[in-house]
Amino acid sequence: MHLIGVFVATPEALGSVKPLRGIDDLKGWKFRCPPGMQSEIFSKLGAGPVVMPFGEVFTAMSSGAVSGADASTLAVNKGLGLYDVGKHATYPGFHSMPIEHVTVNLDKWKALPDDLKRIFEAAVDTIAIEVATQSVTLDAQAEKDLKGAGVTLHNWSKEDRGKFRAVAQGVWADWAKRSPEAGKVFASHVTYMKALGLL
Repeated sequence: MHLIGVFVATPEALGSVKPLRGIDDLKGWKFRCPPGMQSEIFSKLGAGPVVMPFGEVFTAMSSGAVSGADASTLAVNKGLGLYDVGKHATYPGFHSMPIEHVTVNLDKWKALPDDLKRIFEAAVDTIAIEVATQSVTLDAQAEKDLKGAGVTLHNWSKEDRGKFRAVAQGVWADWAKRSPEAGKVFASHVTYMKALGLL
């Protein structure tokens, strides 16, 4: 495979039927969560992540089988109807960012003329800028709409965000040991975040 490029949206917001005012509210909070690193982080903080298809979330939240969900950005969650079921959200988001990528078969990529390769690369670069910009704008509108609809948005304190990040960093470091490739990805991300002053 050949990676043409990646693009990210705003940090994700959690949705819940109960308040998520800070890190202590994660204890015992059973929610839909993708498997992997994210589940491990939340588990270490006392939450109960449950892996399930997103289509089952609404019934599970309505019945009390789970109390919330980790899905996407505030605007996307709103569009999915997540806050029709749960009237609480973490916002601004802090725990992860939706990321997408565009890849093609390596042999097919090599067979393309250079001008078409540049067109593909330019298109993905444009998408990356548009997704980031639109995500900020759509979240801002969703924030207004949700507040007007009675949804409570919980902006975690700097201290609670720091505690969450500390646990996350421990999980990142553990995953870095699982394969040489994971170690390289970890080192690359840490170097980049330090360059931006995020670590």
